[in-house]
Amino acid sequence: MFISPMMYFIHSLLAGVAGFVTYSLKIRIGFSFGGNIIDYILGYNIGDNVLLIIPVGIIFFFIYYFIFYYLITKMDIETLGREKETNYTEEKSEEEKDLSLNTGNYEYLAKKLLEALGGKDNIDDIYNCVTRIRVTVNQPDLVNEERIKQTGISGIVKPSESHFQIVIGPEVTSVMREMNKLLDE
Repeated sequence: MFISPMMYFIHSLLAGVAGFVTYSLKIRIGFSFGGNIIDYILGYNIGDNVLLIIPVGIIFFFIYYFIFYYLITKMDIETLGREKETNYTEEKSEEEKDLSLNTGNYEYLAKKLLEALGGKDNIDDIYNCVTRIRVTVNQPDLVNEERIKQTGISGIVKPSESHFQIVIGPEVTSVMREMNKLLDE
């Protein structure tokens, strides 16, 4: 939604078409959060035309895949991981060259992220969701986005001037645990 509003709009249209198709085929099955295989199995005996959801899902998978592949590659939409190559102004130290989320050195990563966010006093609110650290800062000018990107994170989303979403992935809880320790000191 924040990376490419156009792609979000197209997704909204496709989701509406998918809803129309399932309604027209009289497919009735209840899905909870995410619509996964567990929901499918649990709802199989109480739904209507539930076998049709599989071919409809496969067809929509390919529709989504080819439309979004075309949009991303042909229109060169910058999605997470496809940003333009950036030449950072500060060199990484020897200690930072091997820093990545795969190292498991979450304490060091949290320390570097906190420094790049302008320090402990600049944090107004911070929490995490499943894949991101969501931060509200007091002074956005103190945030060094280049340094944040140097830590090896997947990307940064900036919904507003003072709100940052640092996309980390499933390791976010480990990084956030260390971040909370630093903030509590």
